[in-house]
Amino acid sequence: MPYRDPVVEEVRANGAKLSEEFGGDIHKLAEHLRTLQRQNEARVVHRKAQPRRSSREPRP
Repeated sequence: MPYRDPVVEEVRANGAKLSEEFGGDIHKLAEHLRTLQRQNEARVVHRKAQPRRSSREPRP
């Protein structure tokens, strides 16, 4: 029997619940998340854009 990660199971269960709540419509879910983001702006992480690197450049 494969290992069952409880964190992964919780994330999947929450994803299934959200999918059901929005009728499987990813656009409705995305709009809901954007609304939550606007309402809780202080909690949204703002990151500076990282410069794109060539696929030939070594990773840091």
